[in-house]
Amino acid sequence: MRDYKIDTLRFIGLAAIILAHTSPPSFIFQLRNFDVPLMVFISGLSFSISYKNENFLSYLFKRAKRLIAPVWIFLTLYFGIQLLGGIHFEALSLRKILESYFFLDGIGYVWIIRIFLIMAIVAPLINRMLENLDNASFFSTVILLLLISEVAIQYSLSLPLLGKNSIIGQFLWYVVPYSVLLSLGMRIPKLTEKMQAIIAFSSLLVFLSIALLFYFTEQHFVPTQLFKYPPRLYYLSYAVAVTLFIYLLLGPLKKLILGSTLLSKSITFISQNSIWIYLWHIPFIKGIDASFEKKYAFTFIAATVITFIQVSLINYINQSDSVSSQTKRNLKIMLTG
Repeated sequence: MRDYKIDTLRFIGLAAIILAHTSPPSFIFQLRNFDVPLMVFISGLSFSISYKNENFLSYLFKRAKRLIAPVWIFLTLYFGIQLLGGIHFEALSLRKILESYFFLDGIGYVWIIRIFLIMAIVAPLINRMLENLDNASFFSTVILLLLISEVAIQYSLSLPLLGKNSIIGQFLWYVVPYSVLLSLGMRIPKLTEKMQAIIAFSSLLVFLSIALLFYFTEQHFVPTQLFKYPPRLYYLSYAVAVTLFIYLLLGPLKKLILGSTLLSKSITFISQNSIWIYLWHIPFIKGIDASFEKKYAFTFIAATVITFIQVSLINYINQSDSVSSQTKRNLKIMLTG
């Protein structure tokens, strides 16, 4: 049975990420600036429910195949259409193509897969560590790690080999901040609503304190986006606060979400196929020139419709007795989800 909270959170996260790519006004852009942390939080939440102490290499292979294969298939189509089909979304170079396949800068947008891969690697280790930590120890460890990470990032970003644009920097400085979010997702179901609310308000207080400090020194509101690459405390505190407030609101909204068949089915489908909807939104983002409202609505709907057709086709193929079970599994893993 699917968890409506996870599905709804993933739907909100995907919707917010696509919104960010349509160049909305700065106020809206700031409001939605919790999206990637929310998706990492969901990864931890899902992991805590579904993980079954399996062999690490077996687990990692399955996660890598589910994350890497769809993106590489999409990128091959995306580049192939441009190089062979005469449709041009952007200027291409060998470097841009290679960086895209390795989830670096490249065409943009695929860097988030790098984050999910890093989280997939560390998730079993974090899960094992959490088993031995009570709540007090957990939060003490989280706070200490965030402070160490903040200082380390601050004093290392100017170094050539460790800067945010270096190969090492694009991996190293993302591990601890997003691991904290992942671990919070794993821990949150075990906490009372009161404790969840305390964390949400504490995160909001941290965010407001830093925002006010910046306001007094800079004489204007400093967007948290400036502290996203790599993620810093200012960016994370806002994201955690919004994420947990949404998580808490989903309890009272359960009847509303599940009471509408169309709404619940739409949320479930988009959540189940969030990777492919995300991938299909890329050419529309790059190819459409319109107001952000029109661009957002068209991109979200078009990417969802294409994914629906794709998933329906795979389901139809998988009903055939002439297709082997292994092929059916691989098609489902690579072309849905």
